[in-house]
Amino acid sequence: MRKNCIKAGILSLALFLLSACAAPENGGITEWEPDLGLPEGQSFSASAETMPEETVSESGGESSRVEPNSDQTVGGQEKLPERESRIGDELVSSEEGEVSEPEISLTAYQKVVEESNTGMVFSLINLDGDEIPELVAGDRGNDRYFIYTIKDGTVFCLVDSMTTAELTYYEGSGIIAAFARWNGGGDEGGYGRQYYQTSSGKTLTDEDIPVLSYSYNAVYDEEGVYTGKGAADYFSMGQETDESAYNEILEMLGITEDEGRLCLENAVAAEEMPDILR
Repeated sequence: MRKNCIKAGILSLALFLLSACAAPENGGITEWEPDLGLPEGQSFSASAETMPEETVSESGGESSRVEPNSDQTVGGQEKLPERESRIGDELVSSEEGEVSEPEISLTAYQKVVEESNTGMVFSLINLDGDEIPELVAGDRGNDRYFIYTIKDGTVFCLVDSMTTAELTYYEGSGIIAAFARWNGGGDEGGYGRQYYQTSSGKTLTDEDIPVLSYSYNAVYDEEGVYTGKGAADYFSMGQETDESAYNEILEMLGITEDEGRLCLENAVAAEEMPDILR
């Protein structure tokens, strides 16, 4: 009888220990895991589930751009939004990001024309190569020349009352040349040319030393008869030099003597300038 009681106690203790081992560690509450419905062996990807449908391709989550409408493309590229700019009285469309050329106003020259002496003539030249043409004013009766430019919206005098029989310029170089003659000029007389470098920081006059110059004088014998020969003298910044050095400096200036154009080649009267300067 006693042995049966001991066996029953041992069996009860074994059942208790067995039930304790089988219980879940969280106190008997079973955790719920969602059924993601993924194929076997495929892991869950938060980015693939949360990305917008139009940006996820069927090939595995790689993003693909949404193509613009056909009316927003030009030659397969996106067309930039257009904007309008005004030049004069006309509206000109340009693509966003493009810088349109600024409008150039020459009306500031009109005051110079109006204040000039009666009988003077005027022309526009391309002296320094920028987008603003220079204004030449010439008094042919007195062989006097003036040249103006527009600097920061204000008229600036480049050449003030330079006296010369003929003033030429070398397009885009900033170089002008004054021509003079004496003793009748030509091979049996004398003539010369003086070259100046213009600058928007200084006004040139007859008092300035030319960067380069030469003079020619016919040679006469003791009886005053022309010998058929002449002598030329060359100068650089007022200092005498030889012909070879003179030609080298001409080349450095980027000009040749036969490239010069008359400053008043296309001159017009003051009355015609308002229409030209509009």
